[in-house]
Amino acid sequence: MKNGRQGISALKLHAHRNLPKIQHHSRAANRESLPDRDKDAILFFMRIKLASLFISVSIFTGLAGVASAQNVLILQMNDGSFYNPNSGKIAPTREALLQMLGASSASATVIENEPLIPTVPEPVLPPLIAAIEKGQTMLKDQIKMEGLDGRVRGPVIGQDSPRMVTLAVWDKETGNIDLVKGIKQGTKLTLTSPSPSKINVKSSNWINSDYQSVDPTHLVVAVRYPIYNEVKSGKKVTAYDTEQAVYTPYSTTLHQPEVVARGKKVVDELVESALSDLRSRGIKSRAQPDKLLADVVNPDLLTSIAVIEHADSGALRSNSKAVIERIYATIGLNPESAYNYSRSSAGALGLFQFIPSTYVSLAKQPQYGLKANFEDGMRDHHNAMRAAAIYMDIILAQYPAEVRAASSDFKTFEYIAAGYNGGYGRVKNAIQIWDHQINGVLKPKEINKRSRLQAETIDYVKKLRNAIPALREIRATDEARAASDIL
Repeated sequence: MKNGRQGISALKLHAHRNLPKIQHHSRAANRESLPDRDKDAILFFMRIKLASLFISVSIFTGLAGVASAQNVLILQMNDGSFYNPNSGKIAPTREALLQMLGASSASATVIENEPLIPTVPEPVLPPLIAAIEKGQTMLKDQIKMEGLDGRVRGPVIGQDSPRMVTLAVWDKETGNIDLVKGIKQGTKLTLTSPSPSKINVKSSNWINSDYQSVDPTHLVVAVRYPIYNEVKSGKKVTAYDTEQAVYTPYSTTLHQPEVVARGKKVVDELVESALSDLRSRGIKSRAQPDKLLADVVNPDLLTSIAVIEHADSGALRSNSKAVIERIYATIGLNPESAYNYSRSSAGALGLFQFIPSTYVSLAKQPQYGLKANFEDGMRDHHNAMRAAAIYMDIILAQYPAEVRAASSDFKTFEYIAAGYNGGYGRVKNAIQIWDHQINGVLKPKEINKRSRLQAETIDYVKKLRNAIPALREIRATDEARAASDIL
């Protein structure tokens, strides 16, 4: 009996981590509805009972010895080892355990293991974010069902012409989402299918238009909107390639803490993954050739460029934190497509607002692994973030040695940002009179043309001066909150 008790104790010791999975097909269906911890408990006790029953039968028949001449129970554990509960012995292989027991394979009853697959619980999304994801998915599925998930060539009809839109309207109380069709032109919206609430266009901005439900229990959580991509022959627009886009426009009703936090997390992870990718590729810095590019480009500067490309200078100056949170919210609403349809008059596109020529010059260099197509590259946030880091290092490499060596100085950030916006040629010539020019001590007419920064570039630097301190303050607050939660 001593050996039997030791076997049971050893079996219990290994049970939680290591016991084999024993199939009971007739009861499988009933167990499916049980919580995972209840299933584990049932399996645990079934295995204990199985081992106990075998030991009892062995004792009853006088075969309780370690080296029994007849049936010897061997259990294969989850880590692949083999265990005899009667003796408490364990070995890496069945043959080794049989040898230890002095038994033959013919006398062994082996219960082989089917490895237990740990159950990873699905993350529970906040209701608003779950509704946004569901609404976007429903609209994308609708587009696929209609066979419109590619671009469709059509005649030129004018960017201001009415557009057929579909709104995903979420009922906060029931969780139901209705797809509501309508015709939109500016702030005028005419619904053409039943809607659970009257919907108005609060402000019109193409795909970023703000839709508001009159009934506060309903929210527009996603929009299907046709994008008219111009097809040109020379400078003349000859046709439109219509693209059915799905997007969640920014709205004050959707600007919630969980959405802002999600957007910040997306940006932080993009910065980290982009620099990690460049590091894994072994890309050397042009500005500091003895270092990797990922160790020269500052993460705060990468984040700041993504922010100030879509921020108003006056708003940043008056309340930089609110502006940054709004941009985080936009990204939180559209983690994979935020600002993908933002195109400037110069053709700059996406989160980082590259112009085609600059991006293509980088994409041609295979060591960077960038997507060859401009639009594809700009609509892939990870790819765009990587391109931005590469370009910042190229800009820094054009500046004097003392600037290149001080890549973490705030003033260097300004030089890089100015080069990102207006080209590094003038920046290089303007460094000697930098603050006098940015702060307006010197008027444009007092500055040599070669050193004269464009007004847009000066404004861009001022936006950076407001953005970086606010971003660092937001991060410090988050870190302090996280530390407090741990305590």
